[in-house]
Amino acid sequence: MIFRPATQNDAGNADRPGRPLALVLFFLVLAVLLPSLLFSIALIHRNDDARRDAVYAQAEAAVTTVADGFRRETARMRYMLQLLSTKGALLTDDFSRIHQDAQTALAGSSTYFLVLDEEYNQILNTRVAYGSPLGKGSSTEAIDASRESGQIEMSSLFFGRTSGEIVFNMAYHLPREGMAPINLALTQNARDLVRAVDLPMAQGWDFAIVDPNNQYAAGTADIATGQTFLFEHDMLEAMEPDDHTFVERDGVRYLVSVRSVQPEGWLAVVWVPAEVVEAPLRRAWFLVVLTGFLLLLISIGAAAGGAWVLARPMKQLARDAHALGAGELVAARKTGIAEIDIVSEQLASASRERVQKEEEIRFLLKEVSHRAKNQLTVVGSIARQSLRSSGADPTVSDALLERINALSLSLDRLVGTRLNAAELRALVEIQLDSFLTERAGQAELKGPDYEVSPTAAQALGLALHELATNAAKYGALSVPSGKLNVTWDILPPDSAEDGSGGFLILRWKESGGPAVTEPTRTGFGTQIVETYLGAAIGANVKRTFAPEGFSCIIRVPLNKLRPQEDDEEEDTP
Repeated sequence: MIFRPATQNDAGNADRPGRPLALVLFFLVLAVLLPSLLFSIALIHRNDDARRDAVYAQAEAAVTTVADGFRRETARMRYMLQLLSTKGALLTDDFSRIHQDAQTALAGSSTYFLVLDEEYNQILNTRVAYGSPLGKGSSTEAIDASRESGQIEMSSLFFGRTSGEIVFNMAYHLPREGMAPINLALTQNARDLVRAVDLPMAQGWDFAIVDPNNQYAAGTADIATGQTFLFEHDMLEAMEPDDHTFVERDGVRYLVSVRSVQPEGWLAVVWVPAEVVEAPLRRAWFLVVLTGFLLLLISIGAAAGGAWVLARPMKQLARDAHALGAGELVAARKTGIAEIDIVSEQLASASRERVQKEEEIRFLLKEVSHRAKNQLTVVGSIARQSLRSSGADPTVSDALLERINALSLSLDRLVGTRLNAAELRALVEIQLDSFLTERAGQAELKGPDYEVSPTAAQALGLALHELATNAAKYGALSVPSGKLNVTWDILPPDSAEDGSGGFLILRWKESGGPAVTEPTRTGFGTQIVETYLGAAIGANVKRTFAPEGFSCIIRVPLNKLRPQEDDEEEDTP
């Protein structure tokens, strides 16, 4: 068989551009890397949710611990006040004894015992020695509440004149049978409440105990005791225990958790800036993005490195494949890449086999051409003898022999190039060569190189021979002053609908010869030019017999003119 380049049907869509090797390697690495990145993002997202839940749980645990510590402290004070209220000395007004017993019972604590009469005058206060001058009580809130309820009541924060600090009271209105009632109270400095909680907090976290008037009692915040708290009391009371609320103050967002504690209106609060909560998450996302970017750079570098390693041998392999398609001899190459070396060796082997096969085919074609020309010579001799024996006109014999010779020349042109194609310029030159031997300079041939099929070569060869014969006998080549101009052009498709794929326009124009008249009969040469060309290659022929010179335009569809696969296989030995 004859080797030929791959066509669109052989290799898919030939118009579709190939992808660079570096791009293929990049997407390959990305395909490996992307699932890992997506999995990491999913893990970070889950870690984000888990971390938020952990922060919420930490806030809940912290505020619960603060609330429980405050409840224990107030419960202790209630118990101590209840215990002191049962002292028999209170029924005898032995206040000196009561002062001594209370100091003993409260030793080591930050709580102090007070006794007040019905006018709220202090009878004793264990903050000072018994008998020290004392004024009225600083707050009657808890005493009044106890008088109404008959229970131990707790006050809000207030400034104690005796202590000189912000304090709160636990008070009990004690009625006495046959005696005037008295008021008992336990007082404690508000700032000492933090000892009852004793809660270590992480950096950035704060807790507080807040009274019903939204005054800061104690905690870790940088707020003075008795000052207004950072967050509104109504908002804090409205929060559900599991409500993780973010509140903004002075441009800072806080996560706030609250617990209500007894007595009514006191609150335990824990809060932390959102920045502290979200900073680890941002760091995690930053690490993921940075890692992903670095991995992407590494992937690009790996793809570029792989492409650099593979590009040179692959490009050389592509050049060798193209050379093989063009019929050139290809040498095997050692690239250091086993698979490419194998392909290169196979290309070299195929090119050697191709060259050998083409040499064999060329030899066989020459032999076939030689035998065909011998057969045409024999046919010519038989025709000559037969025509002479029959007494035919000698011009008929000469015309027949010339046409047989034209076929022989076309066959020579095919064998001189390839059996499946002939060059159009060479075909025109070889058909006109014998007519221009003594008329050099009278003819001008102009047109692009173009390969035509064997069928088209034979048809056009015969037509050109007939046109040249007529020009030599009757036209421009019959006189020294005559001129012959043969031009041809390849035109693009006229439209997208006709499916023609373009046309060959061959123009034959004679001038300077004898006056031209249109013939009255149709000869065999005319049938070759008009009928045979149309039947063989779908040509459209237009002849013009102008007085100043004969002209002919031959229009052939390129899809009928160019070498076809069927021609190749039919002409392949």
